[in-house]
Amino acid sequence: MRLASIKLAGFKSFVEPSKIPFPDQMTCVVGPNGCGKSNVIDAVRWVLGESSAKNLRGDAMTDVIFNGSTERKPVSQASVELLFDNTEGRLPGTLASRNQIAIKRLVTREGVSQYYLNGEKCRKRDITDIFLGTGLGPRSYAIIEQGMISRLIESKPQDLRIFLEEAAGVSKYKERRRETQTRLNSTRDNLERLLDLRNELENQLNVLTEQADKARIYTTAKSKERTLKAQICVLKWQSLQQKLLESEAKLSDIDEQIGFLTEAHTGHDDVISALKLAIEQANDLLNDAQHQEFQLRNKLARDEQDKIHKQAQKVQLSQRIGQLQKQFKQLDQDQLETKDNYQDQQEQLALCQAELEQYEELVELSLAKYEEQKAQQDELYSAYQVSLGDNNGLVQEQQSLQSSLSSLEVQEARFTQQKLAQCEQKAALQEQYVTLETKLATFKLDQIQARHEQVSNNLSELNGEVATAQKALAEKHTQMTEAEHQLQSLLTKRDALALVLNEHNDNSSSVANLLPSLKVGQDWHLAVEASLFNLRFAHRVEQLDQDLIQPQIWQQAMQVTIGSLAEKVMEGAYPSYFNLIAVVDDVNALNDDFWQGEFHFAVDSKGNLRGDNWFLPCQFDHDNSLLVKHQLLKEIELSIPESELQLQSAQKTLTAQQSLVESLQSQQKELNSAFALIDRELTQSRAEYSFSEKRFDEINLQLNTVSNKQAELEAQLQLLSDNKTPLVTELEDIIKKQAESKERQTHFEAAYHNAKLVTRQLQTAFEGEKSQCHKVQLHLQTMQNQIVLSESKLNQFSTRYDELNEQLEEAKLTLEDVQMPLVELDETIAEQHLLLEQQIEQKQQKQLALEDAKEKLKQAESGIGSEQEKLESLKQTKQSIVLEQQSFQLKSEAALAPLAELNTQLKDVIADLPEDTKLTTLQGQLSKVSNEISQLGAINLAAIEEFDKASARKNYLDQQYDDLVSALETLESAIIKIDRETKQRFKATFDQVNSGLQDLFPKVFGGGSAYLELTSDDLLETGVAIMARPPGKKNATIHLLSGGEKALTALSLVFSIFQLNPAPFCMLDEVDAPLDDANVGRFCRLVEEMSQDVQFVYISHNKIAMEMAARLTGVTMAEPGVSRVVAVDIEKALEMSESA
Repeated sequence: MRLASIKLAGFKSFVEPSKIPFPDQMTCVVGPNGCGKSNVIDAVRWVLGESSAKNLRGDAMTDVIFNGSTERKPVSQASVELLFDNTEGRLPGTLASRNQIAIKRLVTREGVSQYYLNGEKCRKRDITDIFLGTGLGPRSYAIIEQGMISRLIESKPQDLRIFLEEAAGVSKYKERRRETQTRLNSTRDNLERLLDLRNELENQLNVLTEQADKARIYTTAKSKERTLKAQICVLKWQSLQQKLLESEAKLSDIDEQIGFLTEAHTGHDDVISALKLAIEQANDLLNDAQHQEFQLRNKLARDEQDKIHKQAQKVQLSQRIGQLQKQFKQLDQDQLETKDNYQDQQEQLALCQAELEQYEELVELSLAKYEEQKAQQDELYSAYQVSLGDNNGLVQEQQSLQSSLSSLEVQEARFTQQKLAQCEQKAALQEQYVTLETKLATFKLDQIQARHEQVSNNLSELNGEVATAQKALAEKHTQMTEAEHQLQSLLTKRDALALVLNEHNDNSSSVANLLPSLKVGQDWHLAVEASLFNLRFAHRVEQLDQDLIQPQIWQQAMQVTIGSLAEKVMEGAYPSYFNLIAVVDDVNALNDDFWQGEFHFAVDSKGNLRGDNWFLPCQFDHDNSLLVKHQLLKEIELSIPESELQLQSAQKTLTAQQSLVESLQSQQKELNSAFALIDRELTQSRAEYSFSEKRFDEINLQLNTVSNKQAELEAQLQLLSDNKTPLVTELEDIIKKQAESKERQTHFEAAYHNAKLVTRQLQTAFEGEKSQCHKVQLHLQTMQNQIVLSESKLNQFSTRYDELNEQLEEAKLTLEDVQMPLVELDETIAEQHLLLEQQIEQKQQKQLALEDAKEKLKQAESGIGSEQEKLESLKQTKQSIVLEQQSFQLKSEAALAPLAELNTQLKDVIADLPEDTKLTTLQGQLSKVSNEISQLGAINLAAIEEFDKASARKNYLDQQYDDLVSALETLESAIIKIDRETKQRFKATFDQVNSGLQDLFPKVFGGGSAYLELTSDDLLETGVAIMARPPGKKNATIHLLSGGEKALTALSLVFSIFQLNPAPFCMLDEVDAPLDDANVGRFCRLVEEMSQDVQFVYISHNKIAMEMAARLTGVTMAEPGVSRVVAVDIEKALEMSESA
């Protein structure tokens, strides 16, 4: 991967869209100071994710946007796009398949920063993840800006470690570890919070458990209480329903009696109705009379109120007319006073204008005098400045000459001191030269080498003997192991066979007792065993009784028939009928003629038996044969003692061989210690000899260098002495001229100060007269304002007079309008009083008629008699019964009302109510249940639901706890794995970079040494320090190096890192500035050598560095504040010059 081009638009000084191609491996960016070269490197850092404005040489991130110039306006946004050539597929993931990768960053004035990958918007992290481990990044070792070299070499150990981490590719592990550690801390925090929640929930559950139990008991008791209450209500309702039925029967009888009495008194009711109608008509007439009286009284009250209002309005208008007449008088008086003041102000204005004209003439005269004196003062000041400039020029010339003389004297003193130092150094080097020469002559390296070779040969021989002995020991050990295995195998087989045979002897017939004593020829075990087990004609006995057997049979049994089965038995007792059994190859191949001979049976090697007219196949094979097992057991028992002897012999041989090996190993260890000692001595001697030899050459070279420097210092001292003489003469002439110039300067200075004093006096007088004139002007302005004010007041008086006149006329007319209705109101009120008295008399007459009608009705009602009283008594009785029924009905409804509260249906309670249930029994049970409920105390009915929710939450939290513990273990194992991988990579990278630095440093410096060291043993946190010693120096610290030495050391370190993990490209910003031409040449050769693998883009003002580049890219600023790019291909330029 390589950087193909950069596109800039609005970034810092690159206001116009600019493209900078990088087709070659070495591109040098050139241009004058301040033209914007470093902005190219800043653009690359910015796109790679730099978020610190300070590192981009700004105060805010929006400072990278072009801020305008003298001829251009600021732009609203800045963008930079990097185009990478990825034909080698170095980028990870899906990007490896792309040949070109475009990365772009854009920022606006609002501070909004956006990233784009191949034209698609992405996150900053996506960009940084692409380059993790590649050596590229906003602060990686691949981009070295101005001053970074010195900061790198003088950086803290922890800061230097960052470069090695990037080279090792550890940065991505470090980022992952940081994320994992964050998640781990978050998990631990969550776990702690979860533990707190669990503990709190457990405490809550302990409380809720007791409350929930009480709530369940309460719920059960409450349910029972509701049932009892419902049953009691139903019993009460049933009792009231019974009473209601009885009252309805009574009411029916009373209704019959009332009906009879009502028919008898119908005529009396008609008379009473007519009288009542007359009373109602009289009452209506009385009400109408009262209504008319009320209306008359209301109208009279309104008229009297209106009269009072009109009288109050008349009084107010009279007062208003009096006030307006007073304002007329005051207005006339104010107008007379204002006219008098206006005349006085006119007279004062004329006097003030005359005074102002006098002061203006005085001011003009003073101004002319002041300007004339000021011109003289300026002329004297110019002359004074000329003389002062001449004097200052002479002073500067004098100071320059004195500085030159001082510089020459300092150089002369420094050269003299250097000459003395060179003499001392030469003497010291000569002394070291003689010492090293003597030391090299007396060095005994050959003797140590001979001893080393002798010990090495002895050690080689002994190693061979040890190897041979160890090999033999291994063989003996193998033999012993084989013997042990063989013996163990025989014992195992013996035990197994014995177990099988013992079981068979216990379970089988006595024929099997013959088998252990038999020894049969090879391949005939099955035939013998089949003959014994299948025929069963013999038994084995411990002692043979000769009397039981006939002599002739015994003798025949001891004889062996040729071709019989007895011939195959070599040892042991066997039945005599074996002589009657013929042995054949295959019993199936026998013909009938065979049975005409002396054999009764035939058997083959497979154990198959055959007679004249029968065939009996063998029932077992070789593996199941008891005779074979007995034969094998005998062989094993004979082999066991032999194996035991072999094992004992192998053990003795092994012990002896082990003793021999231990003896040889002891000798080997002693000889190894001696060899290591002599090897260290040889290595140390070689190193010391090499160092002494090298040091001898260095001292010899330094002696030549010191001699050359002494000659150069003497020539320079003589040159300084020759240059000093004309400077002294010129300085004396300058001092004389300076004295003359000083006198002229003093003369002009005194004249200038006198003129300045006069000018100041004239200026004071002018300013005083001008101030007095200004006061008169202010007074005049004040008088003019007062006159204008007086004229305005007079105009206002006229306007106000007209307004008052109008208001007075209006008030008089209104007063006349109010006086006329008052007379009419008095007449109306008198008429209304008369009508009211008449209406009162009519009302009294109608009231007397009403009372007369009521008296007649009373007399009619008194004649009804005792029947009416009886009727009324019955009605009262009926009414009481109706009321009683209503009471029963209400009580019934009240008795059933609790059922709605208890959420119970009447039919359900009646269905569940036992027969013959007494109210007192239920009330006793209810009282008992109520007492139980009251004894429970305060009940939390929500405890059951809360307990269920808390239990479910507890189970959920327990699951979360298990998940968090598992996640914690996973994260901790991940961190351990990351730390292990980080340590391995960092250590390997450190060793490789250290080795590369030790190789590169002598190349860059032409000698000397440098190395890296760790500041602690913890590879995860340790810093990295660099130790460097240029040729001929013994610096105790890196800070004692010069600027050029620091630069070369830092470049050695950076290039060592590049050799380990080459970044796709490297950008260098004037890193060769502190180097002289010789070191610049070394630096360029090193860059050219590394450019075979790494693309270099560097900024330089050095001609040698420019010559080494394959392409020059120029940055110009023809227009102030605007950078433009000019590219030059060196090869094409050479071809054009050659063709021309």
